Amino acid sequence: FDLKVGKDYVTLNGVKVTPWNEKTIDGGVAEYTYDELTNTYTVLTADALNTAISNAKTSGTAENPAIIKLAANVEIACTLDEWGTPRGIEVDEGVITLDLNGHIIKLTGDDNNVAIIVDNGATLTINDSSEGKQGKITNAMYVLNPDNGKLVINGGTFEGEFAVWGFENESVIEINGGTFIATYDAIYAQRSILTITGGTFNGDRYALYLISGGTASITGGSFSGKEYDISTGSVTGFLSYNRETDTGPTFPDGLSIVPSASTGRNLNALLADGAAYYDANVEKIDLDDSAASYNGD
Repeated sequence: FDLKVGKDYVTLNGVKVTPWNEKTIDGGVAEYTYDELTNTYTVLTADALNTAISNAKTSGTAENPAIIKLAANVEIACTLDEWGTPRGIEVDEGVITLDLNGHIIKLTGDDNNVAIIVDNGATLTINDSSEGKQGKITNAMYVLNPDNGKLVINGGTFEGEFAVWGFENESVIEINGGTFIATYDAIYAQRSILTITGGTFNGDRYALYLISGGTASITGGSFSGKEYDISTGSVTGFLSYNRETDTGPTFPDGLSIVPSASTGRNLNALLADGAAYYDANVEKIDLDDSAASYNGD
């Protein structure tokens, strides 16, 4: 670069590119790039992902979220937290969007390891911008504990003992799409603020487990649990519908909830004001207040 430097100015007089000698560089791959204009980090390795998250914590704001985009599959090594729980990545600051971009994040160890923790008021949004929508996090469990951590999921596949685990008061989970496959519960929301507008949820025990209070609003998604579809805890009135499309959540294998004689939970108690159950032929289903299950789509 040919620069002219004055007392109060610098001007660019020209740019010249000259040949350089060939040389082999070990590795030969850029593991990490950052575009300051779009606040986007592009990563190819686990080390690069950890570095990007560390930097994104301070560069990401509500007005200008930091974007981390995967350019390759990565494997994250787990470390033990103070309770001896294996965990991968912690987002405890800033506003970050993780774009799986068709790639896979895999954790080392068992499928009950903690993939990503969101806490201390941080916000993490997960997208999958790839055409084939093959982005995935395996051994996945997201823990939102305490102080208003927020997790937003718009796409991707999430597999693990729990696909999503929300924990503590005021932690926020918002799911608008994605596939959630769990060897136990697909969604485990303990004292969380849960909103679901879309997605597919399959659990070997429950598709949805609401426990110890909290709030929920479910206006979309498909739910299927092998033992029960839903355990409601003390939460009621959360099954509703999108008032623009007139459609709501679906239960393709029927709907069953964990019964409780002491609290009298029943399927009707799950409905929000103005909502009702319909079968696959869009015929309204009338249930009495003792019904804790319904067979059929």
